[in-house]
Amino acid sequence: MYYVGFNSEKSFGAHSYFIQHPEGNWLVDSPRYLKRLVQAFEELGGIRYIFLSHQDDVAEAGRYAKTFGATRIIHQADASAMPDAERIIDGQDSVQVEPGFVCIPVPGHTAGSMALLYKNRFLFSGDHLWWDHGPQQLGTPENLVWNATQLEQSI
Repeated sequence: MYYVGFNSEKSFGAHSYFIQHPEGNWLVDSPRYLKRLVQAFEELGGIRYIFLSHQDDVAEAGRYAKTFGATRIIHQADASAMPDAERIIDGQDSVQVEPGFVCIPVPGHTAGSMALLYKNRFLFSGDHLWWDHGPQQLGTPENLVWNATQLEQSI
């Protein structure tokens, strides 16, 4: 597992991650599209899936999908941000999309926010939860929240 860096202004500086997996590698949210990143991903075996946690963090996922023939995964409620995504998650139930990979709808920040649980151990939460450096604890977004009640309920 790698933190990618190269955060894109198109996704408000969202963090993205790369999961190297024998059945196909995953990109979680999208960094800037850069030749050196494409080369690094190629050296690590390419990208099979691109998990998009919500509509704000799609950045250049379309370019990565085209380059690698990757399947983009997004929730129906945020699909307008990636209308040609290959896999759409619908409803509020968790979905195992591949062995060891579970998409968990967590509406609140956006209607289609999702978290990705990997190996029942690593949770990629997008803007649903994040580390607040000030008090050194988990926090939630306070601005640009689609539905604060649903955010609290999904936590």
